[in-house]
Amino acid sequence: MDVRTLIETQEKSLSNWTVEPEQHASDALNILAKKGANAVLVVKDSVLKGVITKHDFVERFLIKGEAMTDKTRALHLMSPNPTTISPSCSLEKALKVFTKNRYHCLPVVENQRLLGFISLEEVVDAIIHAHDSLLGYSLDQQPTPHLQLADDAEDSIYASLVDKVTNLTQDFYGDLVGQVKSELEQIKMIYEEGPLNLSHLKILFCGESSKSLRITRMALQSTGGTIDYAETVDKGEKYIYEGNYQIVILDKRMIKLSAIARDKNPNTKIVLLTAESPDEYIPRLAPYPYVNNIVSLSKSDYKFTLKGVLSTIKKITTGDIFGIEKYLESGTKIYKETIEGSDHRLSAIDHMKDYFRDVGLTKALTTRISMVAEELLLNAIYDAPVDQDGEALYNTLDRRVAVKLRPEQMAHFTYGCDGSYVGVAAIDPFGSIKKNTVFKYLESCYSDQAGSVDTTKGGAGRGLYMIVEGADLVVFNVRPGFRTEVAAFFAIDRHEAKRIGRSSFHYFVDAA
Repeated sequence: MDVRTLIETQEKSLSNWTVEPEQHASDALNILAKKGANAVLVVKDSVLKGVITKHDFVERFLIKGEAMTDKTRALHLMSPNPTTISPSCSLEKALKVFTKNRYHCLPVVENQRLLGFISLEEVVDAIIHAHDSLLGYSLDQQPTPHLQLADDAEDSIYASLVDKVTNLTQDFYGDLVGQVKSELEQIKMIYEEGPLNLSHLKILFCGESSKSLRITRMALQSTGGTIDYAETVDKGEKYIYEGNYQIVILDKRMIKLSAIARDKNPNTKIVLLTAESPDEYIPRLAPYPYVNNIVSLSKSDYKFTLKGVLSTIKKITTGDIFGIEKYLESGTKIYKETIEGSDHRLSAIDHMKDYFRDVGLTKALTTRISMVAEELLLNAIYDAPVDQDGEALYNTLDRRVAVKLRPEQMAHFTYGCDGSYVGVAAIDPFGSIKKNTVFKYLESCYSDQAGSVDTTKGGAGRGLYMIVEGADLVVFNVRPGFRTEVAAFFAIDRHEAKRIGRSSFHYFVDAA
């Protein structure tokens, strides 16, 4: 595969990424800011004249302190005669140009005419994509029985693929080698954590193409189930009408397909994948009350995305929905305490803090975890308990009023750390929490209207809000009338937390 093939598949318009030499410099700055680009191309009559980077603005106007006037043009900032690449250049050679010169993007020029530009990320992605056949199938093909690989073959092929990518990227700077290898590690992770056999299931996967979704789809294909894939609403609708799917996985663009899938088969499990924060997607879910499984995506942390999707699929297929160990590394020790009442919660949190101090967590992270754990336990003690008629027993009480739970009402508190993530959870034996109630409380808090949902409730929903906003990931597991587990997870490395994104949120309801 060469560079020409790559730019021919691009959907980006050159006009959105270029300026003319006489345009004001602010036009280039707007492109850098709005597009999140690293560089803007300066073009005159389809001929590349120069390149303007973020560094050019920083050096000129911040470091040197010069002022941008109404006479400052693109030609005053651009670096003329930039390095370019030919469309006939192979991707492997293009990669060497990137890594040798530490470029973020390269203009593609033929006979002095600008044809397009490519980024380092696009080249790496294309190289990995081109070697998909090493895994035994193409991304655009369904797996067939003779292509299912034995464990030894999987290990050998995986190692071969890592070697190929590593050899091509041996001169990468920063974390790029780790990033590429990490993508491949996510695919192999499903084999290391035990088999997930979906051979008895039909799953419809509807979503736009992206790295995180592609890796998730690849992992699902490797489990032996029948996986159909639709990139458009029309194609997804056609699959639903013609097939009988046990699980339908949708991204936000495809959410209206949930109603069609539900009408076709009320027993179909609907899973929504979203990279939005709860304040963005919760209002949009109001017309779709039957979407009971919600999984947060990360645009950059593929392991986070894959773990969430596979954990959800396992929950749906096995009925085993509870336990923070499902989101931590295999073999992680989980500590558990019985919560007999409001006074006991303080000692339980102290025990947790002592453990986290012993394993080396920072004081700041431990404090944040403790704040969320306090809200988890207050919810399990005051909000969860209901009588036989489903009426709340304690949630109108001031939180300073002591509550002693009867044996059948007692909650449990669990926590653990796998070296990368910390998990804490409160489990109550009621299963009384309702998705609509959670969403209404959160929506009222996000819109600065806390207390508008239920004026009799002690915390006005602020506790749930603090849990979701305080953790990197919150998971609600609910078996109505039986048990609720609210689990919060924290990335130990703050850089890792930033990769996950703000306020990630999973919601899972099991009607069994």
